[in-house]
Amino acid sequence: MACSLTLFKEFNPEKSKIRVSRVAYEGLNYPVIECDGECPAGDPQCVYYCPTGCLVYVTRKQAVDMNYELTIKRQVQPVFKFIAPWKWKYPWRPWPR
Repeated sequence: MACSLTLFKEFNPEKSKIRVSRVAYEGLNYPVIECDGECPAGDPQCVYYCPTGCLVYVTRKQAVDMNYELTIKRQVQPVFKFIAPWKWKYPWRPWPR
C-alpha cells in the first residue's frame, strides 16, 4: 500500500508493484516484485514501512547474511518466525534513517 500511495497518491493494491502469487502444487506464496527501487520519495517506501521487516533493499550478499542471521535467531527466539530480527526491539517502528 505504501507503494501505490507513493507512486499514484492512492491506496490501491492493484497499482502496487508488489504482488503475492500462490503456487498451488507447492502450497506456498511467493512475492512478485516489479520494482527497480526508484521511488519519487527516495528510498523504497515499501521497505521503510514494512512492519515485519520482511522487505529489504540490499545487495545479494547482505540478503544472504540477513537470512543466515534470521535462521540462527529463530532457533533462540520463536517470535522471529513473525518479526525479522533487524526490526527488533521495536518492530512496529520504521528503520532509523
